[in-house]
Amino acid sequence: MKQKLIAGLADLGVSVLFIAFQNFSFAPVQTSVGASDFVCSANLFTNLREVTIIGVNQDAMEPFISPDGRFLYFNNSNAPGSNTDIQIAARVDDLTFRYLGPLNGANSGALDGAPSVDLGGNLYFTSLRNFAVAGTSQFTTPLFSGFAPLKQPVAIDKKLVGKSGWVNMDLGIAPDGLSAVSSRAFFEPNSPTPSASYLEWWEKAADGWRLSTLGNSWLVNINADGNQRYAPALSYDGRELYFTQVNAENGIKTYSIMMTCRTSGAQPFSTATKVASATGKFTEAPTITRDGRRLYFHALRDGVFRIFTVARP
Repeated sequence: MKQKLIAGLADLGVSVLFIAFQNFSFAPVQTSVGASDFVCSANLFTNLREVTIIGVNQDAMEPFISPDGRFLYFNNSNAPGSNTDIQIAARVDDLTFRYLGPLNGANSGALDGAPSVDLGGNLYFTSLRNFAVAGTSQFTTPLFSGFAPLKQPVAIDKKLVGKSGWVNMDLGIAPDGLSAVSSRAFFEPNSPTPSASYLEWWEKAADGWRLSTLGNSWLVNINADGNQRYAPALSYDGRELYFTQVNAENGIKTYSIMMTCRTSGAQPFSTATKVASATGKFTEAPTITRDGRRLYFHALRDGVFRIFTVARP
């Protein structure tokens, strides 16, 4: 996240990742396959198109396509002062969705956004609902059929003790729900945007979520140069990782959608390359469909954040 996340995070020093559940059922996906038919090229993505969400006339950001392809999850504006909520829309076709409304049961009076969903139907998202009160995330909610709340949300991570200014800003869940790539970001006091951010690999253990030593060894080629990186998204076969990268030159920041690959799920990711067809101002928050053929993201056009897509064969 985040172009205009929220002011005043720096003094809190706590993470903000949340999980909620949905009762979808999906077939398993093979996550470690041979490399013989695998081509890693960001240049295969072409044909930039804007996505229409029928019934939405405001900012649409942080898209995620459900594993079964039926739903588009996203959030409205995350600008300071906005009531940022997770929204849901039903698929009409690749370029068209029909707005269904806020994702009731997942949202609060604070910022809620950056959704992603695993194959078990578990929805993970960022929330600031208890950020200042308890210094930690506390929420998870099962939702019936993706809409009706069954109980209050509970957090999956803990306060970052002794790391004032650092937050776990957003997360891309692995398809099996047992690992995730998160972005950890540093906010200067009273700043609405991070001055640093990098990617981390998390794993689920019996006593909760923790950093993975092995997983973070897979990210060494990505975090090496010190550029800001956030909004990660893993492909369903585990061989591709997409994220937002911020480059600054002469005081000017540019935002790019990046892609990095590996031939199997047990190797480090390569040095990332830019998805050149994903153009626009503030291009952020990529998400890849289950078949790997279409990449969605948001960008600013005519003063409004909109969702766009590029495709590959």
